[in-house]
Amino acid sequence: DKHFENDRYGWIEQIENEKLYEAIQKLSDDDKELLTKLVYEGYEQTRIAQAEGVVKVVICKKVKRIKNFLKEFLERG
Repeated sequence: DKHFENDRYGWIEQIENEKLYEAIQKLSDDDKELLTKLVYEGYEQTRIAQAEGVVKVVICKKVKRIKNFLKEFLERG
């Protein structure tokens, strides 16, 4: 449902840095969801891992991958 998605990820629309906004738009829906839980909703990685039924290291690796992607995207200018 697009309406839910727009409300859910509405925080992304508020990003003023155009390059960062563009980079986040390129992320998968799963990655956007993880960022939403971490950055916007303030959940800890441990809680997200428990909710998804995985160990914390899985979430840590996802966060590291997202961080590296964003960093590389922004460095490309």
